[in-house]
Amino acid sequence: MMIVGRRWTSLHSRLRFSALRCVSEKRETRKAWTARCTCASHVSQRWHRTFVKSLHLPILDGSHLNKLSFSAPAKSILLGEHFVVHGCRALAIPLAAVGTTIELTDPSAPKAHVQLDLDKTSELSEDDKQTAYELTTAAAAGVAESTGRTPRGSLRIRSTIPIGCGLGSSAAFAVAVVGALHRAVGCEPSADQLRAQAHVLERRVHGAPSGIDDSVIASGRPLVFWRDAAGRGTMDPVEPGAPFSLLFASVGRPLPTCDAVARVAALRDREPRRFEGLLAQARETVERGISAFTDGDVAALGPELDRCHRLLQQVGVSTEELDRLVDVARCAGARGAKLTGAGLGGFMLALVDDTPEQSAAVSEALQEAGARDTFSCQLAPQPKERR
Repeated sequence: MMIVGRRWTSLHSRLRFSALRCVSEKRETRKAWTARCTCASHVSQRWHRTFVKSLHLPILDGSHLNKLSFSAPAKSILLGEHFVVHGCRALAIPLAAVGTTIELTDPSAPKAHVQLDLDKTSELSEDDKQTAYELTTAAAAGVAESTGRTPRGSLRIRSTIPIGCGLGSSAAFAVAVVGALHRAVGCEPSADQLRAQAHVLERRVHGAPSGIDDSVIASGRPLVFWRDAAGRGTMDPVEPGAPFSLLFASVGRPLPTCDAVARVAALRDREPRRFEGLLAQARETVERGISAFTDGDVAALGPELDRCHRLLQQVGVSTEELDRLVDVARCAGARGAKLTGAGLGGFMLALVDDTPEQSAAVSEALQEAGARDTFSCQLAPQPKERR
């Protein structure tokens, strides 16, 4: 899949996380570099925190390295979130308009340097920072084990994916760090290698993730996901039948995903007959939506997005803020709109015609309605020779 066109618009806040200076220390038995990272965040002039963490990675001769980088996109659930847990299929798509890039520079430099830039994200919690540290060290160990060579070099990590908003921030970080560390040892990882090793890291974050996030991000292609009768996750790649233009807008960081999942489970247990009816509607809606997506039928896909949002409202995972942005997008000319991800905050998406005028009109309307951040992304069919 190829994704073209990107545009960022910020309304209320611009987040900048920077810093960290790292000094390489020589030990008697080995060389190591210590990254002492100081991360300061500034969000709407209300938060300012400092984080300091040390990271130790062995460093070997890196004469083959000059400057390498690896990027991973975000992801979005276009159709089927929450209901996929109960047997419905789901369609997930990569979003190259936002992503994570990890850059490796010459490890022979006398001082190791690591810089963390998160320009368009919510506030990093202490848990987020600790998780990033643990994932990096675990990824280095995994790459060393699989390749027989120890990753080394200076890392610069940049991300524009809002954290904890259902856009796959942890999976993108996992894929990017695995890819960058493979390149650090002179290997080019396959999509399957990226997915497998990133999934190991995702388990450290989420316990028992479905695998859809790391699979979509590692492959860079839309995937249809479902669970078989034994509960095993199954994924098939699909292609859009024509270019689709999407706008995304945030209402702020949501409640934890487990809270939204618990609400849906509580409804199922409390009103099983009603829930089964909603699940049946969701299955039909998602199947029609997938067909419209693969057929390239924008006019047919929009109403299915609207139906998905109404179903998510009925299971209790939407909010007044999300509903307002969805309504505003529709009134401004969007073909369809819905929340994306777990809900209870986070992002919504709107399907718009592939014209600059409509995209601008919907984006402006969302900003005026209070959207904190908006960005656009266009999905286009991948050339056959690249599939």
